[in-house]
Amino acid sequence: RARGEAHSCPAMASPRLLGKLVVFAPTWPSWRQSAAGARTFEMVKRGAEVGYEVSCVSPARLAEGAAARYSELGVRALQRSPNDSSATVVTGDEEVAIFDRFYVEEMFGARVESAAPAALRVLDTQDLHFLRESRRRAIESGASLDEV
Repeated sequence: RARGEAHSCPAMASPRLLGKLVVFAPTWPSWRQSAAGARTFEMVKRGAEVGYEVSCVSPARLAEGAAARYSELGVRALQRSPNDSSATVVTGDEEVAIFDRFYVEEMFGARVESAAPAALRVLDTQDLHFLRESRRRAIESGASLDEV
């Protein structure tokens, strides 16, 4: 496939109930690579299952095996460079945009805000390990859950 070409399947033509969801990730979320990748992939999968029309956007090259898996789920996979302002990242009618790392929001957030200002923009904080660690230390030192 040509760089930037969308991977799609017939399931995408079926009507969706909840609107459009777009997930941005630095690499393609995979249930095989890491816990974070599995969690993000599960968000993508669950979004499709509950009725969103899901797109996943990443600057990384999409392997054919992963493309097939996304296609089976009815998820559009788009390889987009954050520096290519001519490439469409969102269409403007997305209801939700999820950024799976803070630096991915820095890459694509302004373009989402400009093209789809009404979209709910969610920054997934799964990579904020310092926050999890500080909560663990607080609980171990006797802090109540209300204090944490």
